[in-house]
Amino acid sequence: MSKETPSYDVELWHTLEFTDVENVCLKKWLELALGIFHPHLAVQVLAAGLMLEHYTSLLPSDPEKRTGAQTALQQKLLADFNHFLGKAEHKPFSLRKPGDMTPVQEEPKE
Repeated sequence: MSKETPSYDVELWHTLEFTDVENVCLKKWLELALGIFHPHLAVQVLAAGLMLEHYTSLLPSDPEKRTGAQTALQQKLLADFNHFLGKAEHKPFSLRKPGDMTPVQEEPKE
């Protein structure tokens, strides 16, 4: 049984998906590293964000081809990243929905 071909460029969407994570991660890390927050929190935000970003970049570009285990691990890494963002008083980050081709997000979507 073959699945329908997505109506969007899955490679570009996947690139946008993990670039969103990297943008928020690096922006918050830099803000923490240069600001009044504890430097240990900056390292935690950076580590959790880069883990999520790098893992996401390794997933199949087409979200329909990802296994349940891959999606579950991505969601766990997202929860870890949001935990540290919350400690840094940053609103939660949400992953891009399949087919969302809007420009790269500088701030998390509400």
